[in-house]
Amino acid sequence: MSINIKVMRLEQYSLIQLAEIMAKEAKGCIKLSGKQLVELFNKHGKFKDVYDFDNGGLPKLTKGQPLNTTKTNYAKDRLEKINSTSNLINLIEDIINNYSINKEQSVKSINDVINDDGYNLQDIDGMYKILGNVVVAHPIIRNDAHFQDIQNKIINALDQANLTIDIAVAWFTNEVICDKLKEKKEENVNIRIIVNNDGTNKNKGIDFSLFDTIFIRSSKGGLMHDKFCVIDNHIVINGSYNWTDSAEFKNEENINVTYNDINLSNEYSLKFKELWQQGLKKRSFRT
Repeated sequence: MSINIKVMRLEQYSLIQLAEIMAKEAKGCIKLSGKQLVELFNKHGKFKDVYDFDNGGLPKLTKGQPLNTTKTNYAKDRLEKINSTSNLINLIEDIINNYSINKEQSVKSINDVINDDGYNLQDIDGMYKILGNVVVAHPIIRNDAHFQDIQNKIINALDQANLTIDIAVAWFTNEVICDKLKEKKEENVNIRIIVNNDGTNKNKGIDFSLFDTIFIRSSKGGLMHDKFCVIDNHIVINGSYNWTDSAEFKNEENINVTYNDINLSNEYSLKFKELWQQGLKKRSFRT
């Protein structure tokens, strides 16, 4: 009999930020001592660390290390070791529910870190729980190729979003898909859109003012010609298909919808962040 184990995986950058929140007093909301850090990781990571106040406090991370480690480096090392396990979920929930000075600010600080990875802390009957891209360990990766009725395949995938939808498509004029995004926005799904900076999108595109949207060109001087979407850092849509009526009704097009391939999701998420940062710099320059 197989047992489904819920796991949580954060990117390296997120782990570093989380370690800093745990190890330092972040805006007066979380303050963990070295001894508390050791107790938490022993509880949730099956470590056997000892906090020895008379001998430098925190343990050395490697044999032969001349000095005991800092709280930040200790938290980072142990977070890396429990990443992609259910222990990471239990640890974060324990910190919020039992170690927060200012719970509201604590939740905001941690959500600012984990939202980009497809997770979110929410109050469930008085206790904070992690929701979102909590997946079954060793999930079955699924790839679905589509050549017809692509509009509805995209809508079906979007309908599964709980937290985030990140879209990078050259041209977006399809109002039917836009209507689905409006529905997801009303469900408090965070939606970000990147499109090519040209007249087609500005004159014939959807009402981009409804969403957080950036218009960019390629950093090489040509088009922003990507066509992909990442949903909850868990589902990836990519292919030749622009989100336009022409693509749906006139052209030969294709998409692939991939489920549970975390490595692929992370690669596309990183690319989206790169394009987004490029667009933010342009915005800042204009202002």
